[in-house]
Amino acid sequence: MTIHARPGTPLTAAEIEALHYAAHGYTSEQTARRLGLSRKAILDRTAAARRKLSARSTTHAVVLAHQTGQLDFTAPRRAA
Repeated sequence: MTIHARPGTPLTAAEIEALHYAAHGYTSEQTARRLGLSRKAILDRTAAARRKLSARSTTHAVVLAHQTGQLDFTAPRRAA
């Protein structure tokens, strides 16, 4: 099955950062601890990314963000 990404509203640096950690297997709790944020902040960021990408899940959002060139799979970096 091929998943086709649709261009849309660009993701913010914070949304991309949350997807980076998800792509590397971090849970929202682990990401929150690593970034010094609340779990809710991470969940809000991934939810916003899913909405912008019309993704059905966080995994789907990671795939679509990668397909649209907004996410690469290098090590997660801290957003400015």
